[in-house]
Amino acid sequence: MALSALVLCSRALLKVGALPVASLEEGTAEAEVAANLYPGTRDALLSCHPWSFATGQMKLNRLEAAPVADLANAFQSPADLLRVISAGSGRGRGIPYRIQEGRLHADPFQMVLTSMSSVRRRASSRRFSPPPSSRGWRRSSACR
Repeated sequence: MALSALVLCSRALLKVGALPVASLEEGTAEAEVAANLYPGTRDALLSCHPWSFATGQMKLNRLEAAPVADLANAFQSPADLLRVISAGSGRGRGIPYRIQEGRLHADPFQMVLTSMSSVRRRASSRRFSPPPSSRGWRRSSACR
């Protein structure tokens, strides 16, 4: 069974001694705090590991304007980008790059990006359930 944002937030509130919420829009202080903290916390934790359900590849659109210095081409980064796994001109890896002002800068004329995306995560999250051992979940050392 996949856990919804509401269930996860209610469990977190119980852990800190607050009352659970029936809706993230119910207007209580607990619901407002949970609704504000949940998206950023979820994305930060998902970004700590290249989960297969949130990872994909795509060709990036090259922009007309070249970067000011260092690298030859600029590409539009996806709006839903959480984390870049790798970038390349053919197989999606092995190219030095820089992300600046929402654009990926690199030397190749074409770019394939392997990344984690919030849209792919949302589309697949209904199929992802936490393992039974997650009841005693502790923060991963990779995310510290």
